[in-house]
Amino acid sequence: MTIYVSVVSHGNEALISRNNQLQALATLEGGEVVLRDNLGCAELRAFASDYSMHYLASPSPMGFGANNNAVFEYCRSTLGMQPGDYFCLHNPDLVITPDVLLEAVNAAELCAARLVTINLFQDRELSRPDFNIKRFPSLLDFARGFLLGSNPAAYDKAAIDEPTLVDWASGAFLLFKAELYQQLNGFDERFFMYLEDVDICRRSRDEFGDQVLYLPHLKAVHLCQQANKRLFSRHFYWFMVSMLKYFLRSGSRKLGLRT
Repeated sequence: MTIYVSVVSHGNEALISRNNQLQALATLEGGEVVLRDNLGCAELRAFASDYSMHYLASPSPMGFGANNNAVFEYCRSTLGMQPGDYFCLHNPDLVITPDVLLEAVNAAELCAARLVTINLFQDRELSRPDFNIKRFPSLLDFARGFLLGSNPAAYDKAAIDEPTLVDWASGAFLLFKAELYQQLNGFDERFFMYLEDVDICRRSRDEFGDQVLYLPHLKAVHLCQQANKRLFSRHFYWFMVSMLKYFLRSGSRKLGLRT
């Protein structure tokens, strides 16, 4: 069994090159790290070579989902990924030790879970929780988020102390059984950026009955290098387009009802 770690850089070469734990993952027995460079950076190519990581340059700028799909296809067609292997989404701003990744895989095997996430924090002291697990959103949730700055769809992670099935988890860290990612045809590339993680988790549940298994005892740091979604910025535009695509998928989403 092999763990394939996908790291997509959208100009994140400084974060990646400083991430000692990512370098440690590249030396993990039974692990392969693939760097997908969305913008093209000679320094990142050299870094990948220095630390025995696979380097893929995107021929043109692509979205988060499309880049990860390209990594998955490379792992399958070139590196020999098998259905029983694992495909791990790893944000450039994620810091996870090899031991935690291995424990997540072991828990997935033990629980026969094909989609797993862990407990993320926004600081290295693990004092500020990252709201990386949420219920499927309604339109009202998004409205409250924009107007009030609240996060009504987020689970209360402090109240969860054992492995629990949740609706969806952030793409900062998602661990897929390779066969499930293949069955889902990966991310829907019509989502350029934002909500592609919500969509793939929902399709996993609706089409195959595979919910996200949240493992609260396994912890990592997500430094949350979030782009500003201020009004009229390109990130705000991408978010709004993705939100419309998500809710237009079905009548229940049009109405903003949770199911």
